[in-house]
Amino acid sequence: MKKSILIALSILALPVLSFAETWSYDPDNPENNTKDSEWRPSVTPLTIDVSEGTLTVTGIFENKGTDTTVVGSNTTSALSDYKFSCTGSYIQNHGVMTLVNANVNSGGLYNENTNSAFYVQGVSSVYNMQTKNNAKIVIEDGAKLTSNNFEVYSNGTMVIENAKANTFTQSWEFKTQTNGLILANFSNDTLACVDKNSAVMNLNFAKTLNADIALDFTDIVLDDETFIAGNTYKIALVYCKSNQYAAGQFDDSWKVLAENVIESDVAKFAGFEKDNNFLYINIQAVAVPEPATFAAVFGALAIAFAAYRRRK
Repeated sequence: MKKSILIALSILALPVLSFAETWSYDPDNPENNTKDSEWRPSVTPLTIDVSEGTLTVTGIFENKGTDTTVVGSNTTSALSDYKFSCTGSYIQNHGVMTLVNANVNSGGLYNENTNSAFYVQGVSSVYNMQTKNNAKIVIEDGAKLTSNNFEVYSNGTMVIENAKANTFTQSWEFKTQTNGLILANFSNDTLACVDKNSAVMNLNFAKTLNADIALDFTDIVLDDETFIAGNTYKIALVYCKSNQYAAGQFDDSWKVLAENVIESDVAKFAGFEKDNNFLYINIQAVAVPEPATFAAVFGALAIAFAAYRRRK
């Protein structure tokens, strides 16, 4: 009897489990493709699949889950017509959301709660997005993100992993504010970003660009074909088509701070340059001594130390 009671109590004490849920486009039942009014799901994991058609929420979509994914059918050469759409209002992310080759259309995507994160994989498009208050947007491993309006506000962070050509494209209005941060992680692929056609961030109109920029060179690898020791490489980090520098595009507040640079054994920060349309990052390639060189250096040091001891 006591054993049965203990088992029953232990079952009652178990945490309430969330079950996986998928909302997919249903061509045979159009009424299933719209959720009226507000939607605040807390289920995790949650998948919203717009790879075969548009799904619509007529009010606010408020993500409270820790694993919400919007999956679309974009390719590297074209954006699909299908999207996750909030026609009446906006998307607010309180948890973790991931876009995978998907389009999002709403009054705005607000990523503004401490530790909330919004990840972009593949080719994705967002109409309007904002990150602040220790929230972050991560454009992962060579992904591409198109957004009409983009804002990195106070204490918000945008991370560009494995920065490649046109990682961020076609933003009509790109704004940053003091205490915002853009972190660019460079790899050998980034070395191909040299002009307006290959800049990492290719923008239509940028203004109030006064956040800090952090650079991470730890994924740079010495490669005789692409990265030659002794050479300096100029990378086009930002190109702005609109020539709006008078509005503060590349003034002195748009900075790469030396303390925000993480160098690798083979890549050293060699400064940055700004003009009316470009912000360039310079990398100095440094040769890594061969093991034989290390041995010779240590041998010379050992001989010098022995001689010093004999003199004493």
